[in-house]
Amino acid sequence: MYRDHPIRWPLIYIPKYVTQTLYTNSVDELGYHLLKCNKQHRLTRRHNAVAYQLHRLISLAGIDSTLEKSGEFDGSKKRPDISIYNSPIHDGNKVLLDVQISHARSISTCENAKLSKYADLAADTGAHFIPIIFTALGAWSLSTEDLVKGLRQRASERLNIPYAPLINSWTCRISTVLQKQNASLILDHLDVLRSARRRSNCS
Repeated sequence: MYRDHPIRWPLIYIPKYVTQTLYTNSVDELGYHLLKCNKQHRLTRRHNAVAYQLHRLISLAGIDSTLEKSGEFDGSKKRPDISIYNSPIHDGNKVLLDVQISHARSISTCENAKLSKYADLAADTGAHFIPIIFTALGAWSLSTEDLVKGLRQRASERLNIPYAPLINSWTCRISTVLQKQNASLILDHLDVLRSARRRSNCS
């Protein structure tokens, strides 16, 4: 299950000569491949930017959290993206979050994979695990929406700010970071294309 949000990436037509120049074989003309290619760790940068923005919003809610803390799980080197301590929106429990950016058709698959990877490990430490899933085109999983909703409510009470303005504000903050990273992915690929075309013209 997922929910759409206001700032979404439009479908982009990518000419065949672009995809054939960038890659050995032609890829999809709507540009999806450009949003999921991890050459030079571009997807890692996008993932980290979104996780950091969520971490900042948790801080605005007045909740203590840590990014990628080691040693959360006994006997395992796995690290959740965000560890939340004494979460007031989870009855004071410890909550572990792991972020993934995927595509709309695979949100449920991604959630199940994250739960299989982390849920039991988190339970063994007395923590609650929440998979945080976004799609590259801007949709959020319902568990992500529920978490951010709770954080907004907490921030509203803590900062004495009306709740309603925070709805769009917080949604746009995360969505804008995601789409800026998407734009960076595409621009990086276009730089590769320009270089390839210059080499072709020189030969």
